[in-house]
Amino acid sequence: MALLSILQWAAQERISPQAANKRIRVHGIPRHEGKIDADEAARVFNATLDVRQQERGTAAKIAPPAASDRTGGANRRSVYMGTSSAAGRRPEIQTAIDAVKLQQRQLELKRKQGELLDRSAVESEWTRIAVQFRTAVLGLPGRIVNRIPAEYRREVLAAAEDEARQVLTALSNEIRSGQEAS
Repeated sequence: MALLSILQWAAQERISPQAANKRIRVHGIPRHEGKIDADEAARVFNATLDVRQQERGTAAKIAPPAASDRTGGANRRSVYMGTSSAAGRRPEIQTAIDAVKLQQRQLELKRKQGELLDRSAVESEWTRIAVQFRTAVLGLPGRIVNRIPAEYRREVLAAAEDEARQVLTALSNEIRSGQEAS
């Protein structure tokens, strides 16, 4: 069990001293007289690691010590950016977000210009038109039957109503099949 100072442990883990202190605080890494057991710290850190939280961040880490570095690896200002899964995907995620925002702005502009209507408004208008059409078609036999001699009215009225209902049923079935296809 080799105990390291926080600075030594941070250099070994290739993280900043601030990140090391945060790991100690957040993950509950135990200290022994102010020093850290690297093996125990790795075990505790990996056991309490939240993968989703890690994917959100960047992969900035302390650069490995250069051969000419006389500080023994405690160079806190040298930072390099690694490529973790989230950091590598950042540009394409941002591009997708920007594309969605652009589409939303374009739709809002079309709505304001009157080129785009709410679906519910269109559906309610088509429902109103369909009800009017159905009422008019079903009323045709009653209006026409008055022009026919009285002896034939009952049969003609029944036949005309039957034909009107068949036409409306066929039209309704055609509309439903068109909606299912789209």
